Amino acid sequence: MVALGLRHSIPNLIGLSVVKNCVLVLDGFEHFQGAARRRAIELLATLRGEGFAGWKVIVTCQTHAWEQVHDSLISTGVSE
Repeated sequence: MVALGLRHSIPNLIGLSVVKNCVLVLDGFEHFQGAARRRAIELLATLRGEGFAGWKVIVTCQTHAWEQVHDSLISTGVSE
């Protein structure tokens, strides 16, 4: 946030956004580790908390990693 010069966090911006038809793309999710994975999960949880209103989420991963990625999505409450 500081590096980008933002005054508000990205989850706050998502929650306050009035723009519709937005897309969050998490490409290569199986490669996310540590802070990057926590941030991705935080963003997903924020969108879930907003009921995904006006948002679509696209998550890509390698086939062999699907179970692990699926479990991460389920743990954040994303089931579809």
